[in-house]
Amino acid sequence: MARKTHLRCERLDDRIAPSLTPVSVPLPTPIAAPVKVTAAASPIVLPAPTPIIVPPPPVPAPTVVHPVAGFGSGKYICTLQAGNVPTGFHFTGVMDTKGMGRVTVQASIYGVGYRNAPAGGRITLTNGKGSVTIELTALPQPKLSKLPEWFRYRIVQSSGAYKGMTDSGTLRLSRYADLVPVRNGIRYCEAGSFRLII
Repeated sequence: MARKTHLRCERLDDRIAPSLTPVSVPLPTPIAAPVKVTAAASPIVLPAPTPIIVPPPPVPAPTVVHPVAGFGSGKYICTLQAGNVPTGFHFTGVMDTKGMGRVTVQASIYGVGYRNAPAGGRITLTNGKGSVTIELTALPQPKLSKLPEWFRYRIVQSSGAYKGMTDSGTLRLSRYADLVPVRNGIRYCEAGSFRLII
């Protein structure tokens, strides 16, 4: 027969049973991390775009009008020489100019010869309205040099409808000598044809 075990119980003090009502427990105040204060950064300013400057169109240089500019041709003879070098020339011909139209050409031009002066002379342009005389001067040359082709010119005299006309510039006088310098039965130091470009 099994033995019965008797449990001995002791009386406990009165106790309050735990309540089911939630209890608010204050949370700990968080400690904020120290804020590092820095100077406010300057706003970034982008440079303004460089304006594109379009240059104005070039102003054309004023056109120089040469009233005596044109082309001429004719014949010439040489009546003077220094040593064996022809130096005294006389030209006769016609020319078409910008400011005077068609003109006759009469010119006397001399080389340096034995002189210490540059070659030069004068050309007269004439038509029914008046005349213009231009003076020629070449660059310095050694003695006994041949007559050059290039001259500087300027108007030194004018008359009629061309009175008061002014002009200056450069001209070219090219000579083409004949093999036999004879004109009208007369033998010259040189004779031939010429071309004048102003």
